[in-house]
This record gives sequence, C-alpha cells and structure tokens, in this order.
Amino acid sequence: MSAVRRSGERDIRPIAEYQTRRQNRLKGDVAAMSEDPLDEVVDEPLTVDDLALQALRDFRRREKLALLPGVDTSDERARLTRKLNDLVDVLLRDVENKPSKRWVMSQFQRALEGMDQEDTEARESFGMELEHVMDILGIDSSDGLLTYYLGGI
Repeated sequence: MSAVRRSGERDIRPIAEYQTRRQNRLKGDVAAMSEDPLDEVVDEPLTVDDLALQALRDFRRREKLALLPGVDTSDERARLTRKLNDLVDVLLRDVENKPSKRWVMSQFQRALEGMDQEDTEARESFGMELEHVMDILGIDSSDGLLTYYLGGI
C-alpha cells in the first residue's frame, strides 16, 4: 500500500511491520537481524543539478538540530551535526555519479546505524534533518528506512 506524498509532507505510509522488525531486532531475533530495510527501498533515478548541489552545500553550512530540546545539548548537537555533515560530504562528493534513490538511502542507512542509542528527541531531530536532505534531492519517501532506524518519527 502506498500513499501519495505532497511536497513538504512527512512519510506517512503504514510502517507497523518496520516497527515490529526493529523491536525484534533489538530483542536479538536472528531472523529479524538478517533483514535489511534497504531491500524495501524502491529505486528511482534522481535529477541532481547545480541547484540541488548548492542546496546541499547550503545545508551543510547552516546550523542543524537547532530545536533539539534539553538543558545542555551542545555536545549532543555537535556529535549529531558531525554525523549529518559527514553524510552530506559523501553526497556532495558522489551523488552526481550515483544519482539514485537507493544509493542515497544506503548512505542514510550508514548514518542511521547506532541511532537507536540516542534519545527520542535526538532521533526525531536527526530524522527531520534527513527529511530536509530528501527534499533537496527530490526524494518523496524513504520507503520505511527512516522509520526502521528512528522508530516512527
């Protein structure tokens, strides 16, 4: 089942199966651990032009995770910003040569690994930043990849 997503909306497709797999993976279910959410991503070609690349460069330069709640989140914000900037650096370097949704999502997957150790607010903020990158690249849906790692943002 798929839903049409208008520009600016979040990925709202039913994701119960991803949440169940993730919970089973965290419980140590070997079968769930062998499943790769990237297998669910429907590949699409991307049009990466100078405007998209400039928007990525602008995204990299700007402050990120500005709405991260908490008393003193400077260390957390710095750590997650580095992770986002590392991702954007890879995209800037290689996306023109590999302009596909699946390739971009594979780079997201690398950045998302280990996010289950972050608190809910950090995961939500990180996910919103990734959705901004998706918008820049014209990707309408992560096909459940963000939900798998971030737990239903």
